[in-house]
Amino acid sequence: MIPTTTPLTNGTPSRNGHATAPLPPFVDGAGPTAPAEGRNANGRFAKGWKGGPGNPFAREVARLRAALVRAIDADKMTRLAHRLYEQALEGNVQAAELLLRYCIGRATPAVDPDDLDNDEWRRLRDVPSREEFTVSKVTGIDTAAAIEKMQSFREQSDPFDKSMRAIDTQFVHEIAAQRKRRK
Repeated sequence: MIPTTTPLTNGTPSRNGHATAPLPPFVDGAGPTAPAEGRNANGRFAKGWKGGPGNPFAREVARLRAALVRAIDADKMTRLAHRLYEQALEGNVQAAELLLRYCIGRATPAVDPDDLDNDEWRRLRDVPSREEFTVSKVTGIDTAAAIEKMQSFREQSDPFDKSMRAIDTQFVHEIAAQRKRRK
């Protein structure tokens, strides 16, 4: 038997193919409850709702952090780092972990040796092409001139020919000269 998807009340099928019934409204035994302030009858936020009070302690936390930053100068931070280093050498794993995490950063996931070629291909693919780089250099010049330059560039370019770098450089210099003439 092939499972079929049944639409939910809002018209979309559920993930497992079964419709889920809407939940009954919350009742405390005395009947339906009134919606909370800022909410509609379904309990969702009503249109035009201004939102909550935010973080009432944000200014206080910012003030305390500023006081801490003012109290700790570079010399105190250096002494703290040395103390942390001494504790790490004495075998305190938490001090060593904290010191290494801030100095080196978190450990990266191990490299999958079976995926090295794919990873290298992804990195090469993400590098901007010569044309993309050149297009970024032609922004701001006359459109017709940019089209003409790009067409001549495409006719001359071979993506695997390293001797084309001279043409790239020549193209960028020509564009710079055109910009200078316009000014």
